[in-house]
Amino acid sequence: MKLPKDPTKRTKRLELRTFRVSDYGVWKEYKLRTQRAKNRWDRIIKKPSDASLSAFRKFFKKLRSDERRDFTYTFGVFLRDSGELIGFIAIMEVYRSLSHSAYLGYRIDSAFWGNGYGKEAVKAALKLGFCDLKLHRLEAGIEPQNERSIALAKSLGMRFEGRKKRAVFFAENGATF
Repeated sequence: MKLPKDPTKRTKRLELRTFRVSDYGVWKEYKLRTQRAKNRWDRIIKKPSDASLSAFRKFFKKLRSDERRDFTYTFGVFLRDSGELIGFIAIMEVYRSLSHSAYLGYRIDSAFWGNGYGKEAVKAALKLGFCDLKLHRLEAGIEPQNERSIALAKSLGMRFEGRKKRAVFFAENGATF
């Protein structure tokens, strides 16, 4: 399954779209803005070179490779009025067999929390997954302690079906959830 030529989803305040080569500047700003963790869910860059042009090119190349393989689709969450990158949404580990399913991951920079951007972005991502990618099931990948993320998923009609113990390995710190 391939994405439409322009898989952009626009909401009242946001634009969800795949990254372009021209997004290096906003991507770099996002990376540098998130150098210090403000909460336990923030991912930080370890050194300024993580926001370099070569790092972006590597990131971009991997995104396109994952899309071509119908494995992962990563979207930037941009503010429509300013073009600022405020987060990411990923539809990942796409599986196409008896069912067409994937995991849904989302991250909004904590500086933008409390404005409804997460809900607006995830709602648009669900449309991308079900309508554009023709998935039958999207499973939110949420760390069990992330109560705000769980509440967001529930507010969009997603339901709790169970917890996969030790299902995810984060190589950064060796933690499993």
